[in-house]
Amino acid sequence: MMAGLLLYAYCTGVVSSRKIEAACQVDVAFRVIAGNLVPDHTTIARFRATHADALAGLFTQVLAMCAEAGLVKVGTIAVDGTKISVSASLDANRTREAIMKQVEELIAAAEAADAGEDEVFGAGVRGDEVPADLRDRTSRRARLAAAKARLDAVDAARQAEYDAHLAERAAKEQAAGKKLRGRKPKHPAEKAPKTNPPKVNTTDPESRMMPIRNGWVQGYNAQAVATESQIIIACDVTQDTGDTAQLTPMVAAANRELVSSAVNSLQ
Repeated sequence: MMAGLLLYAYCTGVVSSRKIEAACQVDVAFRVIAGNLVPDHTTIARFRATHADALAGLFTQVLAMCAEAGLVKVGTIAVDGTKISVSASLDANRTREAIMKQVEELIAAAEAADAGEDEVFGAGVRGDEVPADLRDRTSRRARLAAAKARLDAVDAARQAEYDAHLAERAAKEQAAGKKLRGRKPKHPAEKAPKTNPPKVNTTDPESRMMPIRNGWVQGYNAQAVATESQIIIACDVTQDTGDTAQLTPMVAAANRELVSSAVNSLQ
């Protein structure tokens, strides 16, 4: 079953052992071949590594077995021919050496895919598991509570800013002996947009909704300072959506980098 599973997977362009494991769960053809079993991707990779030489010669062995089983018989024969076009290129013709080389490249690609995914996800991990902090109800509740706390902190900061503004306005009015002209500052609750209230991302709490030309994107605002020769001398990533407020800190960062680079060059 494992040999047939690998043969079908490689013929259909699926070389990752993790993707083969996933296909055994959702793909009808893979499920039929595997008999509704779902071998672990580690087992699949280990099987291929153990039987790499045997799998490379599987194609020619199958042809030999067909002849041995009597599926290829020679008796009275009739010969005729006609030419029909097919959807295939002449360049697709391969010699035995080319086929064996392609088989070796296929197996090497499968090994590289598994090795790369093992390095990224870790041995014995499929890579599509639910994150550890979302697997139980307690951790999910904690993440939502933390998200609510961040929103409460934003509201508290806005309220504190509003109160400070009112106190400053009252002090000016008392000193002048008359009320200031203009409208009084609105309460934060009145200034908050009704259709687009403040939001926090529970997956990446540090990111923000950033306006772009065609809508919005969840992410960050990356800043860079470059010379005319397109050499970047300072960079930063911020949560602020606007670029105007980043001018002063980025110029200061560029000055620090230039001073630091000059000191290092003297050393």
